[in-house]
Amino acid sequence: MARKLTVKLRGEDRSLCTPAVLLPTCSGVVPFLTDELVAELCAKDVAEGSVVGAYVPYSELLESTKIMKKLGTCFRDFANVPDNLCMVVGCRSKSEATNANITKKNSAEAMSFKTHHGRVKVTPKEYCSDAADMVKPDILLQFAEETSSKNQNRLRKTSERAISWLKTCAAHDLGDANLVAALVGGVNERLREDHVNASVEIARQSAAGYAICELGIRENETASERLEIVQKSIAQLESIGEGDKIRLVSAGCLNLSELLELAAKGVDVLSTSYPLELTKSGKALVLPAPRQGNESKRRRVGDGDTVMDMNDKSYAHDHAPMVKGCECFACKTHTRAYIYHLIDAKEMLGQTLLFIHNAHCMLSAFRHMRSGIAQPRI
Repeated sequence: MARKLTVKLRGEDRSLCTPAVLLPTCSGVVPFLTDELVAELCAKDVAEGSVVGAYVPYSELLESTKIMKKLGTCFRDFANVPDNLCMVVGCRSKSEATNANITKKNSAEAMSFKTHHGRVKVTPKEYCSDAADMVKPDILLQFAEETSSKNQNRLRKTSERAISWLKTCAAHDLGDANLVAALVGGVNERLREDHVNASVEIARQSAAGYAICELGIRENETASERLEIVQKSIAQLESIGEGDKIRLVSAGCLNLSELLELAAKGVDVLSTSYPLELTKSGKALVLPAPRQGNESKRRRVGDGDTVMDMNDKSYAHDHAPMVKGCECFACKTHTRAYIYHLIDAKEMLGQTLLFIHNAHCMLSAFRHMRSGIAQPRI
């Protein structure tokens, strides 16, 4: 069942209200947007007393941390990350969603990350130190690898490493960051159960929550399979007294329909690259609304989302707002014809406007979901 939590964050008067979706980032910042546009995008959530979350892959900050050390500053200050953004740092890179940290170069002592200058091996201690001192995240996912393999030995090895690395993360001084333990085990139900029990034994006192991992990285994986893994993990956490802690899902490119379904089943924080992938393909997300006129050009994708393909030439002379009734900056100030022109001419402004719209829709959907939950639980 969907629930409403208030997650306290670093600093005064900063909290994240759930269910919440995390915005994707590129090199640690929200793509395409200036600080002013990010502030406008977050305004309604902030007015309700919540910051907006953003998922930051550690691999994309790995080279930046070296620069931060030389400058004697942290990434949050260097990139001028606004206070209305909650930084959630994890290992997985969304640009490698189907091959995230899956490499034979990993070992029990370190994990290999892909950078612009080749692969770099990082130990759990280095990860915690970089994150706590150089990034200063609000929420830190533990150091853990994820595998799409169905080989039982490979899954068991991944689980054993994650448990070992969780001990290191739990013992490290993370400052004001909330540690979230990673739950792995692939498609092996028994292994996942054993991993949950082992993780809870280690992290019961030190972790603020648990991340259900290894979703959206296996070939031909279905939404129903992901939902089953999530439901069983939540049920087990509740049965051993950890049901009141944060539940996080970080998984590839899950669409809005699936994210809302997962939130309805009790997931608190969800991360997806969906709004960014839609933007790159020139598509605009449409929240449920009556169709009229040229609305027939909308088409359903995935498990129920509706999108408008702004590459469609039929919009070249359409002077209506991109999505009628939408209150985002792009729809209030620009027409379909103009946005089609920008996309067709490959102008960066086109992607900026599309991302504003897609991110606005994602945040609005979760804001409406929160407002529909009668009794908050803290």
